[in-house]
Amino acid sequence: MLLTVEVRATESDPNPPRVAVTYSDTAFASRAETAGVYRTFKIAARKVCGLDTANVVTLDEYIRAKECVNDALTDVVRRLNRPMLTSVHEASARKAG
Repeated sequence: MLLTVEVRATESDPNPPRVAVTYSDTAFASRAETAGVYRTFKIAARKVCGLDTANVVTLDEYIRAKECVNDALTDVVRRLNRPMLTSVHEASARKAG
């Protein structure tokens, strides 16, 4: 069975940009598979937050976009509520910090 979740920018805009990510219901069977799904979510988050382009941005824009990516990933992880996905997300946050 295939499932879809929207990765969306969590801004005050009532219609924030969003990207649908489709994955199988067995995608969280192992840490490696979960990490693969998480990478897909991260790519989608970078896209909806404007970090997927080669455009030159100011430092302030970059910082806001990075915060948007982090917020979008936290939101999708919270909504899916999968322990292994939460673990992968927390490990990724520790590496980035």
